[in-house]
Amino acid sequence: MDESEQTPEVLLEQLSAPEQVVRWKAARLLAHDIDIGRARGGQFRAACVPVLLEVLERHDDVTALDAQEAARLLVDIGERTPDVRSCMWRCLSRAQDELVSLEAALAPIQNSSLPGRDALRTRVASYRSLVECLRNYLEEFRTSPVASIAPPAAATVMAAAESRRPRKGGGNVSLLLPALALLLVVGGVAALLLSHKSRGEVNLNSALTAPERVPAAPSASASNAAH
Repeated sequence: MDESEQTPEVLLEQLSAPEQVVRWKAARLLAHDIDIGRARGGQFRAACVPVLLEVLERHDDVTALDAQEAARLLVDIGERTPDVRSCMWRCLSRAQDELVSLEAALAPIQNSSLPGRDALRTRVASYRSLVECLRNYLEEFRTSPVASIAPPAAATVMAAAESRRPRKGGGNVSLLLPALALLLVVGGVAALLLSHKSRGEVNLNSALTAPERVPAAPSASASNAAH
C-alpha cells in the first residue's frame, strides 16, 4: 500500500506490530498526520507518542536519523512534557557517548581507503546531526519552560471549552455576584432606615392628634374636707 493511501486508522493498527521497523515508520507517518490535522482524534496521539519515545530510547548507530526525526516530530506536534524532555536527555547522553566512540574509531582511517571508512563517516555524521538537534531542542525547552503545548486529551478539551462557554442569559456571573450582593446590602439598610423613620412619624402623628386631657373636677367630699 502506498504511504499516501495509509489512513490514520491503518497507521494506528501498525503501531502495535511486532516488527520494530513497522512500528517506527507508522509512528513517524502518524505524527505527520497529527501535525497537519489529518489525524484529529486523541487516540492517535496517545498511541503515537510512546512509539516515538521508543525510537529515542532504542535507536542505534544505524537508526540515529530515525531518532532525530522522532525528536523533530515530537516538537512539531507540541509534545514538551517532562517525559519527553527526560527521554531526549537520555537520548542525547547516549548519542554523545556513541559519537565519541565513532570519532575515535574513524580518526586512524580518516585519510585512508580502508573498507568501511565511508560507512563509519556516515554514522559519525548521523550522530553529529542527532546530537546537535537534541541540544537545540533541549535548549529551546530550557528557555521556554512550558510543561506541554500539546493539545490535551479530548475530555480535557471539552471541559475547558465548556468552562469558557457563555451561559444562557449572557453576562459574566462571576462579575454580577458581587454587585448583586452589594445591592442586597444597600437595599436592606435602606429598608431598615425607612422602617425606623415610619415608626417615628407614626408616633409623632399620634402625639399631635391625641385629644388634650382636661383635669378632672374635684369631688364634693374633697371640697367639704377642705372647708
